Amino acid sequence: MATFAARPIFFEGQVLAASDLGGIGDTARARDERHMVYVHRPGIVTGLSLATDDAQDANGTPYKRVFIEPGLAYDDAGREILLDERFELFPTRFAITLGASADATSFYPVLLRSDYRARPPEAAAMGLCETTAPTRIDERIDISVGRPESVSPDVSGPGTPTPDPSPAEGVGTALLLGFVQWDPATSQFSGILSVNRGRCARQRAVRCR
Repeated sequence: MATFAARPIFFEGQVLAASDLGGIGDTARARDERHMVYVHRPGIVTGLSLATDDAQDANGTPYKRVFIEPGLAYDDAGREILLDERFELFPTRFAITLGASADATSFYPVLLRSDYRARPPEAAAMGLCETTAPTRIDERIDISVGRPESVSPDVSGPGTPTPDPSPAEGVGTALLLGFVQWDPATSQFSGILSVNRGRCARQRAVRCR
């Protein structure tokens, strides 16, 4: 049996439940996500390219600082991914996760995901009932560097449209921003390889094994 999209309506004197008000946002979010997946294409809309700045450590040894430029993308669920300021990839995180086995000749994929999390309630906003339920979802992002063999192109289609929005919380599918190289001798990034995005092109999502 087919399911249908439903949106809340209201009448004078109605006692509103949390689900009634939440349905307003869910209806709009589901419609926006379907639009981005089926009318347009998931991927990078603008920006989100890799860039480097030359730097030196305390001993005068040169290395590369790697940045991700601000930009906008949509993943395969139609989730908006917004980076509104320049973001630096810190080599200390790479050194902890992959640095021990990294070599100077490999290219390591830089991956971007949506990361929706409920915001802990503020004590001053709890009200008379002293509820601890969250009242906001922070639409965060997660940026990580993976192993060269961990990524493959996602050639699957977008699937069947659904009247429901993506999950309120959780991590979305990954988008490939480019690749970085690593110098084990200095424990720093040594270079980048950007993904070629022609004008008006979209970089598809990738599947992480």
